[in-house]
Amino acid sequence: MVGGTLFPALVAAALVLGAGANRALASHLIDVPPGVLIEAKLDERISSHDAKVGQTFVFETTSEAHVGDITVPVGTLGHGRVEVAEATVGSRPGKLTLALVSIDLPDGRDIPVGFAPGSAVGGVGKHVKGAIIPIPLPIGVVFVGGGSKPSDVVFPQGTLFTAQTGPASTPLPAASP
Repeated sequence: MVGGTLFPALVAAALVLGAGANRALASHLIDVPPGVLIEAKLDERISSHDAKVGQTFVFETTSEAHVGDITVPVGTLGHGRVEVAEATVGSRPGKLTLALVSIDLPDGRDIPVGFAPGSAVGGVGKHVKGAIIPIPLPIGVVFVGGGSKPSDVVFPQGTLFTAQTGPASTPLPAASP
């Protein structure tokens, strides 16, 4: 028999934990006008050296955006996923394919997003030896470390980019060399 205040505390903890799980289960993508640009930044470092396929990453908006009748405030979190992660091996440079999934509103609704066409991922060239070549794919965008010495692709925490409303995983077009 569980007595005293322990049982009510366990029930309360289960309800709190269950509420988080229900938010994950109940969240859903909403229909929004396509093409709305939303400035964002990575909330964590992502590298082809240690990233894993299927790993999720978090980003946050850096400016307020209006998507139809929804206001997305600065600091709203979103998430994406790593589609391809290959570390540098010998003369083969690292590869990293990222896909944006959604901006996650506090009320449980999710706005589908992808990389905006023509979006540049800010600050990458300063942090990676050699060239970074984004290659568009149907699932996302692949970045390849290169140059005179092959390297891993590294996006530091705070890397800036532009998301766009529409289908999740909109590819980022290849940049000019």
